Amino acid sequence: MLIKRSLNYFRILLLCSCQFALGQTNDLEKKSIEYLHQTLSTRLHLNSNQLKLYPDSATIGNTSSWLWSVFDAMTVSNGIYYDPAQYNSFNVDYSSILYESKTSSCLSQTCSLDQAILKYTSDSTHVWNKTIDDLNAELKFSDSLTFISDTTIVVYSDDGDIIENDTIQIKVNFNHLLVFYSYPYSQKNSLNPQLQFYSPWYTPCILQEAYRNENYCMLSKDDWDSAFGPKGYMQQVCEALIIVDGGNYEITISSGTLKFFKNTIINSPILFGVLMYSKKDLYNDINKL
Repeated sequence: MLIKRSLNYFRILLLCSCQFALGQTNDLEKKSIEYLHQTLSTRLHLNSNQLKLYPDSATIGNTSSWLWSVFDAMTVSNGIYYDPAQYNSFNVDYSSILYESKTSSCLSQTCSLDQAILKYTSDSTHVWNKTIDDLNAELKFSDSLTFISDTTIVVYSDDGDIIENDTIQIKVNFNHLLVFYSYPYSQKNSLNPQLQFYSPWYTPCILQEAYRNENYCMLSKDDWDSAFGPKGYMQQVCEALIIVDGGNYEITISSGTLKFFKNTIINSPILFGVLMYSKKDLYNDINKL
């Protein structure tokens, strides 16, 4: 009987130790991805708050429709990851702004609300100003990215003792990395074989003026809050895709006796992340969106 109780105690102790180790490993992996995110932001000269990694990455599509659907998605992205769920779309939200606007009297002659509505309804397909062919062409001539980076994270107790000492090393070797920018189609491009069949539908100054909304000239307070407020449907907008083609990246983590290693091999072009801009950054810059 004593032996059985001892064995049961050993099993419980072993189970607890495994769960603790697993929890530590998951935490270390999370720290490593955060470090990868920060390092990539620095290497690519991008704002880390705007760069969102795609969860587990995804093979890119082979049509312009796929490309435009990614740019069109207005998703919620508060952490370092991009949320691929299609909550709502930019072109539909933009149309809401057009039709909720009370008047065009506060707009200049060069920014006509009536013309913007006509422009939006001129084509039922709302495209962006680049195509999948543009992406593939830019990707082919994009630069490689190779680097090794490491960091040590030390956590001290209130008494000054070291209670955690983690070393993270990242090795990146991408054959091609492209930051691919594209914007809603606003000016006719007759030279592009695919875009020449579509009509421009977007008028940048409309969103700029709607966001400023001086003295609630364009939108009522409720409509403005519904669109641009803290919980509004017009929050972050996708401005660029981070595409990686070929190569690999390794993550090595050491924490005492615990070690974690992961090697991800990339055999075909993948969507590695996106660049999201907040409404304040975008709607105040007419040269962007």
